[in-house]
Amino acid sequence: MLAEKGYRLLGDPSPVDLGHDEVDSAVAFDDGSGARTAVVEAKFRLRASHVQDFARRLATPGWAGAMARAGFRPPWVPYVYGGRVYSDALAAAKSAGIGVLGPGGERREPSGAVS
Repeated sequence: MLAEKGYRLLGDPSPVDLGHDEVDSAVAFDDGSGARTAVVEAKFRLRASHVQDFARRLATPGWAGAMARAGFRPPWVPYVYGGRVYSDALAAAKSAGIGVLGPGGERREPSGAVS
């Protein structure tokens, strides 16, 4: 999806083990204005509670430091992926500024990067 937007991937998407937590997929990319890191939480059935939980995890003290120790730097571009995306998840993602991906591609762009 990032390459389709014309962004240059700086590595391969991969899961990230943070010890106390895990990111389902992360990849550094350059959008023409500098390097960013897309972070993705994936669920088979995506509901609002999953989006809200992911938003809380991104804001947890120490999360950014753990990602940096794993080799990923801000700004973060957050996405959630759902094999099935429920309408409450879309509303929660809009409220949190998180992008939404589904089997057909991007359903909602993130509102912006998180530093």
